[in-house]
Amino acid sequence: MRTSEYRRHAKKCLQNKTLRAFRIPLLAAVVGILSGLASFMLRQYPVGVLQKLPYQCLAQSTLLVGTVGVLGSLRQGGQAWLLRAAGRKEPSGVQIVYWMRRGRGLRAAALFTRILLRKLFWCVFYLAPSAVIFYILLRAEEYGVDTKTMRIVLLTTGCVSFVCAAAALLVTIQKYALAPILLARSPHDKTGDVLQSSMEMMEGHTAKLLLLKLSFLPYVFLCAAVIPIAVFLPLYRQSVVCFLRDVLRDQAKASADAPAQ
Repeated sequence: MRTSEYRRHAKKCLQNKTLRAFRIPLLAAVVGILSGLASFMLRQYPVGVLQKLPYQCLAQSTLLVGTVGVLGSLRQGGQAWLLRAAGRKEPSGVQIVYWMRRGRGLRAAALFTRILLRKLFWCVFYLAPSAVIFYILLRAEEYGVDTKTMRIVLLTTGCVSFVCAAAALLVTIQKYALAPILLARSPHDKTGDVLQSSMEMMEGHTAKLLLLKLSFLPYVFLCAAVIPIAVFLPLYRQSVVCFLRDVLRDQAKASADAPAQ
């Protein structure tokens, strides 16, 4: 389907459910803000035993682990909610609570963390060369870059390198998009298996998924003036899940046809 068709399909899936779909990212935003405030308070106004550095580090680490656990569960619950909506099923209001259970919550948090770490790795891998070029440009005199021509060459090279690296990075990280969907379908699978399956199934679909996401950029600029974020964000998330559900259906169909051939 085209990107516009995915948007239309998402609108049908979210009919009378838009505000319900928005509460999941809203809860995640609240958790993130509260966690940030708590971390700031622990650093700025330590009291009692927290005035000692080891205890303060322990408190910060505990807060970070708890935040990752809650955000991972919320994200996984949100994906499960949207997946049910994409199948034209009535999403359960307790879908989030389902992922707060100890076993599933830990698995969701582990998947969330592993995807985040992999994305950070690819960020460093792709963007490091252009960062080095810009660093040399900023410290031009120390590195003997003392002519205007050399600086222009460095600036052009850095900009081209950054644009190419950013494009490659955005395409690469799309291969993890299917992992939360796969875990939502099979909550007892291992996170490593889910990630591996996601990378395999997304082969040939990463660029299409990125184009679908980029098609929502005009909506981002309209959010402040015309379209409320409570309408835009659920539509965006549901469109992406509808796309991923089609990828799953194509993979299942290909697997079913393979023995026949």
